[in-house]
Amino acid sequence: MPRSAPTITFRLSDFVGDNPPAAQLEFVEAPEPEVAWIGGVGGGKTVGLCAKAIMVMLRYPGSRVIIARRTYDELIKTTKQTFFRVAEPLKKAGLVDRPRNWDYMEQTNYLRLTTGAEVHFSNLEDETKFRNVEATWIGVDQAEENDLDFMLFVKSRIRQTFRQREVPPAGRQFCVIANDEGHNWIWRRYCPESVGVSSRRHFVHSTSLENSYLDPETLKDLLDRPPAWVNQFVYARMDSSTGRLLPDPMIVGSCYPPPETDVYLAVDHGESTVCCAHWGFENTTEHSIPPGILPGGTCVFREYWMERADIEAHCRNITAMCQKLKIVSKVMDHTAFRLTQSKIGGIRRSIADIYRDGGLILTPSVGNPEARVERINVVHGRGLYITKDCPNYIRQAPGYHTKVNRRTGLPDIVNKSTYHAVDSMGYLLMSMPNSGSRARMEWDPDDLPPHLRPEAKYWQETRDEVSRQFAVANYRDKGRDSNIVDPYGATYDDFWHQAEW
Repeated sequence: MPRSAPTITFRLSDFVGDNPPAAQLEFVEAPEPEVAWIGGVGGGKTVGLCAKAIMVMLRYPGSRVIIARRTYDELIKTTKQTFFRVAEPLKKAGLVDRPRNWDYMEQTNYLRLTTGAEVHFSNLEDETKFRNVEATWIGVDQAEENDLDFMLFVKSRIRQTFRQREVPPAGRQFCVIANDEGHNWIWRRYCPESVGVSSRRHFVHSTSLENSYLDPETLKDLLDRPPAWVNQFVYARMDSSTGRLLPDPMIVGSCYPPPETDVYLAVDHGESTVCCAHWGFENTTEHSIPPGILPGGTCVFREYWMERADIEAHCRNITAMCQKLKIVSKVMDHTAFRLTQSKIGGIRRSIADIYRDGGLILTPSVGNPEARVERINVVHGRGLYITKDCPNYIRQAPGYHTKVNRRTGLPDIVNKSTYHAVDSMGYLLMSMPNSGSRARMEWDPDDLPPHLRPEAKYWQETRDEVSRQFAVANYRDKGRDSNIVDPYGATYDDFWHQAEW
């Protein structure tokens, strides 16, 4: 049973100091049901998140607060450590019931006050653990590491329970803090520039320079980084191109390929998570195909998406969706060809072997993610039509982005393993010739972001490797054929020598 309410009165300054950054103060005091803060590194975001959680706990004795971050390792090393430091005045006042050792490394991932209010620390790597969670208030650190759908699911865990009956609506909030990643889901959901002013959502923006507590040497080190890094992580300029890799899909209504049209299939297999597949064709005619697929355009018209099913089930489902289609190419994530499955008769099998046993024979896809990204952009520029029957790609494409690695200064694709629809789309387009003459003439490289244009040095090694793989595969499977076109539009003879080995 919780003990009596504390007689001591705390002020916000007890937790954030006497001169907090204006953005921090705005974030903590914002009353809206949803509050988001995008700011530069070292701007006081995590301290503000922890202070806001503490103020909720003090104000509402029956509250249950959750502070979360994507990975457990980062949660323990940064967010939880910061909370314990900020919450030190609670310990000194004798208000902490648990943990008794006051150690952020303690395995018990919660802190309980003598009033009954609790804060729980949780990672977001497994969404199943949230299905039975109920909380008064939830705060997510580095929210840009998660996609919108998952964040909306986490937000749905905020609800009024019997234990929390004394917490009014003003105490039930969903709060996120994040670094700048351009026009991602946080910007689109919260920034007034995107959605306008809302009475239910509050948006805070700040730079690293606004935090007077930031050590001058640290700030100097931040400003000495490459300009792109400084713009993103110090000034948080929220440039629309920051980190974004894919354009918004060109969405059309349902479509079916004309009779005898070559259809291509690609599968991104995830046995324990998600299996995704896409079907596409090219309009090689001189006429537009309803609902508006222009000559030379590429249409992806069908999508398969299923979670937590066995390999045999995926195989049956995908095979059934191939009926009455002239499938000329079937590719799968190259990692599915590794010998990872249990032995039968002393022989270890791959996932692709199990698909083959089920009657679906697939070939390895091009494995380079950067090459697939470029391919999607190039085909988009030539005319890529995505039907409304591919909802998961439509959902995932805008969020597929890079984040500058703080150690290397190079971009890394964020949460790449979760973007199954993007991977499947990349495999599909890499397997298609995309050789329509009209599409080639209309493609303008200037329509692509600078780092994705053909002349960018970033892509040279990727092109060389993809061409080599393509040449070797066709030399082995098809023989010398001058009509074959490689993924970058060169004739087969242009790189034939690469297969002569």
